[in-house]
Amino acid sequence: MNSQTSINYGNIPESIIKEEKDLKAALNAPLDDTTDMESFMKTQNDWNEFLEKLKTNYPNYFNLKYASLAQSLSTIQLGIPKDKTFVRYAFIDGTLVAFVISQERSKLFTLEGEKVKDLILKLNDNQEQLTTDFWTLHELYNYLWKP
Repeated sequence: MNSQTSINYGNIPESIIKEEKDLKAALNAPLDDTTDMESFMKTQNDWNEFLEKLKTNYPNYFNLKYASLAQSLSTIQLGIPKDKTFVRYAFIDGTLVAFVISQERSKLFTLEGEKVKDLILKLNDNQEQLTTDFWTLHELYNYLWKP
């Protein structure tokens, strides 16, 4: 990095640009068997803290790059009613994860993805036939909600 980079980014210190680049690389690194979810969540938390730091210390840069994209976990948690829980499922490199957020806490769970895929496909087939397969629904409940 050189002083031209700082000029291009509105006099943002090179250390901030480097931190941003490093955090983005860590967030975009593929998850594999050696990467645990706690490490991923820590990186996500570090990224959110970095965005808060940008918002406070470099508001013009933050607004230019992230204002419409950024919403911290704490902001999301405040918007969740006290008696509700938000659950988001995602496949990350073939691993099914559930991100569970309530007002009080957030947690990431690893789930059995292959079985869930099969059950969802079976459920979709049944919907096309306009039949209800309670066994499949019950199995999905056991994999996704019961844990």
